[in-house]
Amino acid sequence: MTNISCCSDKDHSGNPFASAGFWGAAVFGALLSLVVTGYAFPTSNNLFHLPIVERLYDRPEFAGDAFIQSLRYFSSGLWMILAGSAQWIAPEKAFFALFCLSRLLSFVGFLACADYFGVRDIRQRLLFSGVIAVTPLLQDCSFAGGGGLFINYFTHSEICNGLFLLAVWAALRGRFTLMLALVGVTFFVNAFFGVWLGFVAACVMGYEFFAGRLGLRQMLASAGVGLLVIVACAAPVILNVVSNPDFGKPVDFNFVEFLKSYYPYHFLINTIDFKQIVVLAGVLAICVLSLLWLRDPDRRMTAPLAACVLLYGIGVGLPWATHAPAALNLHLLRSGTLIHLLAALLLSVVIVRWWFGPDNRQALAAAGLMAAMAASLLVDMTASRALADMVLLAVLAVKGGAVSPPRKIAARLAPHRRALALGALSLAVLLSAVAVHLREKAMAAEQAWRSEWARVANWAGRETKPGAIFMPPLMAASDPKSIRQDPAPYFTNTAFETLSHRSIWVDWKRGAAVLWRPSYYETWNARMAEAGGLKTLAQEYGYARAHGISYLIATPAAYCEGKSVFRTERLCVVQVD
Repeated sequence: MTNISCCSDKDHSGNPFASAGFWGAAVFGALLSLVVTGYAFPTSNNLFHLPIVERLYDRPEFAGDAFIQSLRYFSSGLWMILAGSAQWIAPEKAFFALFCLSRLLSFVGFLACADYFGVRDIRQRLLFSGVIAVTPLLQDCSFAGGGGLFINYFTHSEICNGLFLLAVWAALRGRFTLMLALVGVTFFVNAFFGVWLGFVAACVMGYEFFAGRLGLRQMLASAGVGLLVIVACAAPVILNVVSNPDFGKPVDFNFVEFLKSYYPYHFLINTIDFKQIVVLAGVLAICVLSLLWLRDPDRRMTAPLAACVLLYGIGVGLPWATHAPAALNLHLLRSGTLIHLLAALLLSVVIVRWWFGPDNRQALAAAGLMAAMAASLLVDMTASRALADMVLLAVLAVKGGAVSPPRKIAARLAPHRRALALGALSLAVLLSAVAVHLREKAMAAEQAWRSEWARVANWAGRETKPGAIFMPPLMAASDPKSIRQDPAPYFTNTAFETLSHRSIWVDWKRGAAVLWRPSYYETWNARMAEAGGLKTLAQEYGYARAHGISYLIATPAAYCEGKSVFRTERLCVVQVD
């Protein structure tokens, strides 16, 4: 077995990108990860992206639709570039391609950082990529903040995960100009993520300066060039923000109360289940213990990790310091994503070193951990990840770095080390395959709802007049986690406007537009309160007539009581005279 040691000072000019094995491992990891997570379209935040690529806000049918019009000011450089792109490439193709490239970029970033810790052989890289693909530390969203990790659909924020890891690699290698340039690129893709990375980059440069590895002249030169790139990348985003009619106007409602009624988990720590906070602390502990076990001689990883923790801490206290939307819109609790990324990176390096190292007990523990990671995919994601995180923490907390059998037992198992390890690895593969099968069944049920909504939307586009307004079924409560019934009817109408070219009166998720267009709050809040209080079809019908709503959409289909003008298996449409 190959022994791996952390790189030394003279290795700091390494270029992992020149290796074919590096790219092969990145592609392998990305493909495996895509199999594990699956892919859904359209779903969730694609609600905001699809109208942009279709430029629905330029169509006369949406001239009075406050939600659609707000998307002019959705200030991500990526979506500004892609605005109107549906005319030359189908959104489903574009989104899937971007989804794959985004995931590949994450693995490129992970492998580049792992190279710093000596993961360079093709076998090491392949194993590292496999562990990254299945680790519970990266599935779904981050704890106590809900930042996107390896999710099952494309959105621009997850592109920044790979950019963050590449910036960390640049910091580890002392390439500070490149690190700052990546801050600019990240800001262009996602402004608040760019602010996070800018904070981390500033902390890294300060740490390197006081450590004596970065001279004042070099720091100023790097900062000068880096800032030019940042300004160039940030300019179009900032110009779009400034063009927003709401820019600079005081907010005439309590922004924190809005967040509580919409989705507070990105912003307000006191709304988050304490269990999630405990598990996030466990993730941080895994990160710290892994770093201590790796014994980074230059302690270059210390500054990025400390900066990420400090950034999250600022997010915890910020709502008590200010209610200013500009500050709270930084989504600082979502920066827990960065801690997850670093924990997954460092733990995966540890597992690779155990696997290829000379200690038989550590090799067996590494194999067992990989099997446990795969097993965690089989059960409820939040519960399994919490359990897996605690198990991993316990493993790293034991002296010597591994939970392992006693020496006498290990000595007897040593001759069979390869067979036992490969057996555990095979079990991990088998469990992953079963998890993928179960996930596909669950995703198929959600896709069935999307298909029904698409049928309703296509009918609406064919059979109703331009300018018709539809009111969909509303959630039982503003908090989606409080819904006791199947939430799919409420969250699978993502493409309705795009497919039908007809407006939605109101729904919960479209309230996100208040974040970038505060003037939409009055409309959204009033409509949610009014429509949310309607209990019967007769009440909904009367409300619709009073407000110029053309059609009601309801579920189950039997709710329409034979009055529907169109129906699917579970949805029905009632025309309002």
